[in-house]
Amino acid sequence: MKEAYHKWYSPNLQEDAEMLVFGYAGRPVVLFATSMGRYFEAKDRGLIDSVQWFIENGDITVYCPANIDHRSWYNKEIHPDQRAQAQQSYDQFILEEVYRRATAETGRKK
Repeated sequence: MKEAYHKWYSPNLQEDAEMLVFGYAGRPVVLFATSMGRYFEAKDRGLIDSVQWFIENGDITVYCPANIDHRSWYNKEIHPDQRAQAQQSYDQFILEEVYRRATAETGRKK
């Protein structure tokens, strides 16, 4: 099964972003880690193995981006307004960086 690690500077997050990608074709699936989880959690917990058949057959490509829980909702050191702003930057990151990459690599928008 094809697996790729990506690390780049995210202008939306204003920090480095990391992501694992499993597959080479098919529908893009964005798989988020649990609260305070890391981008490699799905692999470590066997979730990727459970859909390996679909990945290997080119039915799906799974994108596992990093989260910013430590900077947003779980950061009790900042005002709730700042947490919401951090979440909004993460939403933009998903849309502009992860989704665009996924659709460009797979050629699929659905």
